[in-house]
Amino acid sequence: MKTIFGFVTILITSSSFTQISMHATFFSGIGKMKNSYEKEWFNYDTEFKTTYSPTYGGGIEFLIPLKIEKLKVGKFRIKSGLTYDFIESNQKESVKAQDLHTGKDVRVIAEKRFAAHYLRLPINFEYVVSDFNFGLGAQIGYRITNSAWSKYYTEEANGTIGYGLSAAVNSTGNNLNKFDFGILSQIGYQVHDRLNLFVGMYNGLMDIGNNADRGLKFDVMNIESIIEEPRLMRNTQIKVGASFKLF
Repeated sequence: MKTIFGFVTILITSSSFTQISMHATFFSGIGKMKNSYEKEWFNYDTEFKTTYSPTYGGGIEFLIPLKIEKLKVGKFRIKSGLTYDFIESNQKESVKAQDLHTGKDVRVIAEKRFAAHYLRLPINFEYVVSDFNFGLGAQIGYRITNSAWSKYYTEEANGTIGYGLSAAVNSTGNNLNKFDFGILSQIGYQVHDRLNLFVGMYNGLMDIGNNADRGLKFDVMNIESIIEEPRLMRNTQIKVGASFKLF
């Protein structure tokens, strides 16, 4: 990490400060906290699914031009700054079990929703040709706060919803890890000297999950199933946005 920041410092120093521009960025899109075992079935007949939910954010970013004398077409620049984003994830997991009281086969279902607010430091290397810009880089994120909601219930083979194993529970705190790190990619179009429209994607590389919130965990006398399966959770975002040049 120190090497990355040192490299960026050298590049900034070698650029003319009069050419650095400041931009306000806003975006919205869809995102989820993707599970590495998603859509897989296990020997004990477990199904896990995560759905995309709305995400949004914005911040202040700086464009730093890079001087490459041998480059004949286009130009390179660095984009970095401080941004904020909100991401939400809805998860549903079901486990096949047997109700020891009735003898029926049922599914124990867990529904969970995570929501998190992040401050992020992106470092994007962009290639600009004509009015188009193509970016690739990385960003580190710090979780400001998060919340979680969960509910457990049973479902019979005919679709009948049974009794709840627990009431809906809301919680805040350390449901997710503090830090996130991943890869950024982006394609933009310079509509005007002060306006750039873009489509981007973020793929998290770090496990943001907390062991306390992984898998189905229940211990009910008449349900013959106790499952606790560790998984990796990673942030994923697809977003569209606009960047406005301030000066």
